[in-house]
Formats: sequence, C-alpha cells, structure tokens
Amino acid sequence: MDDEKTDGRWTKGRWTIFVSRLSSLVSRLSSLVPRPSSLVQPGFTLVEAVMSMLIVGTMLVAALSTVGASRLSQYKTSRSHCGRLLAESLMAEILRQDYQEPGGAVAFGP
Repeated sequence: MDDEKTDGRWTKGRWTIFVSRLSSLVSRLSSLVPRPSSLVQPGFTLVEAVMSMLIVGTMLVAALSTVGASRLSQYKTSRSHCGRLLAESLMAEILRQDYQEPGGAVAFGP
C-alpha cells in the first residue's frame, strides 16, 4: 500500500511511472535531433557525378586538341624540311652539270 501514499515521497510506483514517461519523452526528442551519422552520407550525388564528368570531358577535349595541333605542326615542319632538302639536292644536281654557251645567233620567235 506504499504506492498509494501521497505524502510527497517518491514511491516505487510513482518512480516507475516517472521513468517510463521520461524515457518516452527522451525517445521522442531524440528522433527530432539529427544524428551525425545521418548528416554525413558517403558517396556522390548525381549532380556531383555530372559535374565531374563535365570537367573531365572538357579537359579531355582540350588535351586532345592540343595533341592534334602539335601533330599538325610537326607534319608541316617535316614537309617543309623535306621540301628544302629536295630543293637543295636539285640545285646541287643542276650546278654539277656542265654549262655550254650556245653558239651563234639566237633568234627569238618565228
């Protein structure tokens, strides 16, 4: 019959009710407070994945266009060098030939 006394003391029954109400209040309040594990989620979002693909794609296009321009410049330089060597070879061949002075009068035209 100690549970029914109301002389201001905390009886076993009152204490049990208080603890159960307090625990239910704490559980309701803890569901409202965000936990650190729920705030930090691992992985990428779709927006982050799309942005990284755009950045990588842009860098790839820039790198490939630079490589293409370099190869074109090398090709033009090698063609110019080859043309110069051919011209020098032809000039050397011409200069090695004997020059013969044409004899007599030269008539231009019919």
